[in-house]
Amino acid sequence: ARKMVAMQRAVPDASLGEIATSLDNLARTIEQQGRLDESMALHLESIELRRRSTDSSTLEALPYTLNALAVSYQYKGNFAKAETLLAEALDVERRVHGPESVNYGELLRARASIIVDLGRPDAADSAVMQSIAVLRRGVGPTHPSYLRSVFLAAEMRYNRGDVAASVDLAREVVTQIGNGLPEANPAAAQALLLLGQAYDSLGQHARADSLLRRGMRVRKTYLPA
Repeated sequence: ARKMVAMQRAVPDASLGEIATSLDNLARTIEQQGRLDESMALHLESIELRRRSTDSSTLEALPYTLNALAVSYQYKGNFAKAETLLAEALDVERRVHGPESVNYGELLRARASIIVDLGRPDAADSAVMQSIAVLRRGVGPTHPSYLRSVFLAAEMRYNRGDVAASVDLAREVVTQIGNGLPEANPAAAQALLLLGQAYDSLGQHARADSLLRRGMRVRKTYLPA
């Protein structure tokens, strides 16, 4: 990946978009090794190149890079910076592909998770419900991306004490495990555990026990010990 970046930098009049994409690929590889600061610097350089470019395909990829950097800031606990980056990503995506694109729905979900961390539950709930609506229209009610937004809404409702609403949302995700939602998808075990906790809160302990055990089996199957 470093060799690719170096080769592209050496090309006269090289495409800014191609350099930015190579920087993003290198950043992703470094990030997977846990070296966040180094990967963030590369994503930031990619963002600066994409902002300078007048090429439409380069601009189309800008929301991806902004989101990737926002996730890193979220990991580091800088939620305000992460939200600023996602706000820009949403603005660019809206201008390039419109507010009904699948990526727009996914960016709304990402923003909702950050707004929760900033302590604004009402705004977060609004964003995640908008994400659900966009993704339901864009990919349908059995797609993993849609179900991830439904799970986030269930989790947010549970944390706010609205257990009944949380049950309805989590159950929608659980019914798709093994169908639209592969069992190996992290949202599968998360939904099982959340629904189990919600039933436990309602005093339905046998149901809770069954779901929690199932969630544990799924995690044992797909996660390292």
